[in-house]
Amino acid sequence: MSGQHQSSAIEQVQEAPLLKRLLQNTLLFLFSLLFIALLSESLFYILNKLVPATQPKEPTIETTSEGGPAFERLDFFQYHTIFGYSGIPNVQKEFLGRIITHNSKGLRGNEVDYRKPRDTFRMAFFGDSQMWGWGVSDNETIPAYAETIASAHIGDKKFDSVNFGASGYGLDQSYLRLISEGLQYKPDVIVLSFFADNDIWETGQHQAWGLEKPFFERRNGGLCVTNVPTKRAVGWPSDNIGYIMKKNLKVSSTKFSLAGMHFDLANTNTAGYFKHRNFTGSILSLFGNSGPDPLGAIEEYVGCMDRKHGRELSTWEQKRDLAIEMVIQFRDVAKANDIPFMVATKPLEDDFRHLKLNGDYVYILSKLGAANIDVIEVFTEAKNESIAADELFIQAGHLSRTGNRLIATEVLQRLGIIDANAFTNYQQAEARVTGL
Repeated sequence: MSGQHQSSAIEQVQEAPLLKRLLQNTLLFLFSLLFIALLSESLFYILNKLVPATQPKEPTIETTSEGGPAFERLDFFQYHTIFGYSGIPNVQKEFLGRIITHNSKGLRGNEVDYRKPRDTFRMAFFGDSQMWGWGVSDNETIPAYAETIASAHIGDKKFDSVNFGASGYGLDQSYLRLISEGLQYKPDVIVLSFFADNDIWETGQHQAWGLEKPFFERRNGGLCVTNVPTKRAVGWPSDNIGYIMKKNLKVSSTKFSLAGMHFDLANTNTAGYFKHRNFTGSILSLFGNSGPDPLGAIEEYVGCMDRKHGRELSTWEQKRDLAIEMVIQFRDVAKANDIPFMVATKPLEDDFRHLKLNGDYVYILSKLGAANIDVIEVFTEAKNESIAADELFIQAGHLSRTGNRLIATEVLQRLGIIDANAFTNYQQAEARVTGL
């Protein structure tokens, strides 16, 4: 045998054990993963049996709850020490027949970075369930309509919107979101929704919808935010494990088949243990952005904070005046940062149907006007556009997508981005498409 052939044979003999060891190590690794998965499934199967999780209620339009968050707050929000609660990052789920999607910062809508790109006009929206988009799809919220309509009218300029709406928020919670987070986005306009009913009592107390919240108390001629950190309510479960896995593992589906068997990683005993439990929000927040420093913002813009909650306001009139004062605080912060500010006021559905304005609505409009605040008064705007009550409202007194679009177009008109006939033209175009 020649030396060349002999060397080749020796190399083949040496390679055989290497390939064998590589195959053995690969199989050992795969069997180890399988063993860990089976062990985890067995452990969490036992834990799920020993400590079953509390299942959330079925979807309803009921929004009150005693001692814990109500339905939409269970599925889309989590405890926050300062705001009381804030949106769960990276969540997507159906609610009242509509898909609700939160971005990585827990805000409903598209991803928006704190840093504003050049040549971008940015709109920041604040409020409660109306601004969040109760009962409408992701593309039918006020912020979504504003961004879409503006982009369609001015193609050479980029528009984006940031939706800070949260179901059940009082004006005080929205204000804290503005000073601690909203300003970091460098908005070119700030829009606040104000409902002259539940916004008044939500703002006027330290508890709302079964949850602790911050409460502003008048002290020494100014305001002091009290009841922070807020107490944590029992609950805050979530079952958005599948969506979070897809978002962060970059996979199109958590389902797969193996040897004729079908599996879903989001529906395993391991994943199931982390659904519907009160610590899930803390785990989910790891996938999002912890956000800015609200305590620093309180020190800069409020200057007073107290762990104990302030004295309860005894009359409705006191709560109403506090709500108005919080809107004025919004105005002052916007003015200090040279940002245009608007308030969209929504009437009671019964008032709109009977063509009347209740005393609170009239009083608030007069006070906001006296404070030189630019008010989008939905009652009058809807009547001017000949919108019927059944078209303007959906369940639980919320504005429909038509009402949301009305506010969005009015915001853009006042900014000079679109003309005065934009809403009517949009309605007519949609009617033609629907009629096809």
